[in-house]
Amino acid sequence: MRKIVSIAAAVSVMAAFSGGTFAAPEKDAAGVAPLGAQAPLATPPGITLKSVRVGQGVNVPGQSSNQPRLRLVFADSKAMTLYTYDKDVVGKSNCTGECATTWPPALAEAGAQPTGEWSLVTRDDGAKQWAFRGRPLYTYVKDASPPEGSMAFFMGGGGSAGHDVDGVWHIFEIQPTDWLQLPTGIGVREVITAPGQVMTDYRGRTLYTVDMKAGGKPLGKEWIPFEAPQLAIPVGDFTVVARNDGIYQWALKGKPLYTYTGDADLGDSNGKSLDKRVDLAWVMRYYMPPGLKIAPNQRRGGVIALDNGQVVYARDRAYANMEGGHNARGGGRGNPTTGRAIGLSGCDAECEKTWLPVIAPADAKSQGYWWVFDRPDGKKQWGYQGYALYTYSKEQPGQITGYDIFDMTVNDDTKDLKAKNLGLYWRPTSP
Repeated sequence: MRKIVSIAAAVSVMAAFSGGTFAAPEKDAAGVAPLGAQAPLATPPGITLKSVRVGQGVNVPGQSSNQPRLRLVFADSKAMTLYTYDKDVVGKSNCTGECATTWPPALAEAGAQPTGEWSLVTRDDGAKQWAFRGRPLYTYVKDASPPEGSMAFFMGGGGSAGHDVDGVWHIFEIQPTDWLQLPTGIGVREVITAPGQVMTDYRGRTLYTVDMKAGGKPLGKEWIPFEAPQLAIPVGDFTVVARNDGIYQWALKGKPLYTYTGDADLGDSNGKSLDKRVDLAWVMRYYMPPGLKIAPNQRRGGVIALDNGQVVYARDRAYANMEGGHNARGGGRGNPTTGRAIGLSGCDAECEKTWLPVIAPADAKSQGYWWVFDRPDGKKQWGYQGYALYTYSKEQPGQITGYDIFDMTVNDDTKDLKAKNLGLYWRPTSP
């Protein structure tokens, strides 16, 4: 009999292997969710995130040629890139008829609700179309020319062939600095351990807000005030606080901004859970399914885990290369197109006796970096960055012992490895 991990219902199955239980999202004594839960979501249900290479090339270290810059964009639930149309006006689509056949609108499902920067535009036929900051979004039929579900679709479909078509169609690159009013020295970057888009200082280090009105002990020396120039003037939601020690400090919506010395690397957010008064300087929050979280891990910067601490794994393809291998112990996101190509085929029924699928609720939808796979048994399974997710039945919550477990690919005639493709291996899933 197959054993599967169902976040929605089969709690007892997981407990049988780990001795753990599923915890509800953390709340304070008053039953209030963490401050970050109030930050706007980057994507509504059915809208995903992906990276594409378009535009002018950039020099890639160690290579003799240029590559287009990698851009973070929005996509639909099938990973099809979303575009904007210059002839639209805010809140209204002007792409109808034959135009809409070539550029299908990104339609919202019944019952969809606006969230954050996302709104719903009513089309001439009454259908509801997603819009970001009032700009309606579309897919492009030539991005989907291979049959859906085929290897060609996963490896090449959902690209960015529609960018700059006729000079009026464009990908929507996610660059919050384009629409936010920010003082000089404050930027925005993707902080995957948050996870989301968070404000940073001029060095790229994560910024935090502190609710000083909540009282409590003074912050320790590990919290460094983010200084403002003495002649700085308010900008948008930013004001300047004159501290008792003579330092002028930036504040966001009245809450002073700090960096945290425990953030050793760019993209760290280690200070987010140390004090209930402290929160990240959010711009937008990435979706995280109920029952899953980012668990701190010094070596990998964080790993995806169940709420009870059971680490979540993905099965990836290993290649021989000039960099010394796949470096699984260092963690990584992998290539989403590779993950979708592997799909559920990377772990058959026998495999699932040891590697337990992370089952999603029946009504789950792809959202953000999270992917929903339809299983042969009629259930749904969570994926992240295109890779199907599993837990390892032979380890306890908090352990990471399943990495680097290989199935080698060997040519039966020559016993040589096939075309530098070493086969499949298991890796903990990094955010």
